[in-house]
Amino acid sequence: MKKWFCVASVLLMILSAQANAAIGQFRILKNDPKQYTEESIRLETNKGKLVIYSVNLSKETYRKLSNLKKNQCISLTVPDQFHKHNGVYSIDNLKRLKIVNCNR
Repeated sequence: MKKWFCVASVLLMILSAQANAAIGQFRILKNDPKQYTEESIRLETNKGKLVIYSVNLSKETYRKLSNLKKNQCISLTVPDQFHKHNGVYSIDNLKRLKIVNCNR
């Protein structure tokens, strides 16, 4: 019984963490790796500027971001919500990056 309760508790925590996650889709307008800094990747999108802090990114995710071309679309998953301040989305904890088809 205890084992079942522990498994159920872990599953509940995972599900609730995913329920709070936010997913956003962005169309890339400009991606210039020369504009990157040591700590962040900067992209211009159809929804405003996107700054992704790169300290915790895997090499694979960094490579995908740096290879994005104009008019490609990406889906980003963050643990909480997307917050825009002065036209800039700042993401310090990127959970998932997926290159997707753009909705026309």
